[in-house]
This record gives sequence, C-alpha cells and structure tokens, in this order.
Amino acid sequence: MPTTRYFDRAGQLVSRPAWETLSGRCGYGHVALDAVVVAGTGVQVHTFWTGMTSDDTGSHGRPLIFRTMVHGLRRGLLTWGWADLRAAAAGHTAVLAWVLGDGPVPPAPGGDAPREVPGVAGRSTNHHGILEQTRREL
Repeated sequence: MPTTRYFDRAGQLVSRPAWETLSGRCGYGHVALDAVVVAGTGVQVHTFWTGMTSDDTGSHGRPLIFRTMVHGLRRGLLTWGWADLRAAAAGHTAVLAWVLGDGPVPPAPGGDAPREVPGVAGRSTNHHGILEQTRREL
C-alpha cells in the first residue's frame, strides 16, 4: 500500500502538519496561470505545487510535487508532473506554447511524451487531435 509523502516547494521532505501549514499560505502553491482563447474556446494552463506524492516519481526517482494542468479542452484534463520549481516553470511555458500551437508536445518527466499529430494546411492540432488553431504568418 503506497505511503503518502509530503514536501515543501524546495523538495524537502516535511511532516503532514508542516505540509498543511504550507498549503494554507496564500499563494504558496501558485506557480503560473494563463488563460487563452484557442479556436474560440477558453483554455487555462495552470501550474501549481501539490507537495505530496505516493508513488509518483519522475526521472532519477524524484517526486513529482508540481503539476501543470490544461483545462478547457474537449476531452478532459491534461496533466504533467514536475520534480522542482524550475522544471515546473519551464514546463508551464512549454505547455502553454504547445497549447498555442507554437511548440512541440512537452515531455513529461519519467513518462512517454504524448504523440504529436502534425498540422495540416496552416492549422495546428495537438496530440489528442482536439485543439485546433488557425496559424497566420505575420
């Protein structure tokens, strides 16, 4: 049976009461939030600290205590996990670029990167085939 472990934003193991105190601090869990409109649909990319994990580890066995979630897509929630604040911030930027059609599908630490479906005729489609955006050349 998995045991839940708790961490601060620096990745240091903490007790559950310490994690609860940190979780209660206004803004402590926030990393980044972007709301964009893609193909007429509102999409949010939100990255935050969870500070807890059971068996969820990334590369090199580090716990994935940060999450990036994409809300507003037709097929539900997409998530990525990150082991530290620097990776979470960079991951947020990469996921946002992908959502906007300006970058490849970001890899998830310790897991397979989703397959990217190439765009057709000036349109870009994400790996799920659910997000379409017309691209214009400037």
